[in-house]
Amino acid sequence: MTRTKRAARIGLWLAAMAATTVTSVVVLQSPSQAATLHCNRVGQSNDAYVPIIYPSWTPFDCLLTRGDNSVAVRQLQNDMNICYHQQMWDLLGKDVGVDGDFGPETERALRRVQQLSGTAADGEYGPNTRRAMLHQRTSGAYCGRVD
Repeated sequence: MTRTKRAARIGLWLAAMAATTVTSVVVLQSPSQAATLHCNRVGQSNDAYVPIIYPSWTPFDCLLTRGDNSVAVRQLQNDMNICYHQQMWDLLGKDVGVDGDFGPETERALRRVQQLSGTAADGEYGPNTRRAMLHQRTSGAYCGRVD
């Protein structure tokens, strides 16, 4: 086989391989886009109870939105009742229902907490809201911010 024929066969083989190869694309996310996993448990950060992602145990990149139903939502509702009790009564005429269901009442209450905390009032619990709002301390005696 001549060098030219061999090169032609290799070229055809490479073209056939390229036509059948599946290419995967990796999309890197910025830190603001990383909050895509929904919180599903409760953990501790800086001596406070916070929503986390299990099994990674990280509170830093999880999200809670309308429609979520978990113990993490229950902790958020608890935090709003304990740390923003008077504001919840002013807004709703009662405490937020602690049922673990992120419905319209929880979203409305969270928007108020976000306004009070000086963060975007989008009604979603993510990293910015976690850092801005007050959370129940593990001692239960008071509330504080977490990093």
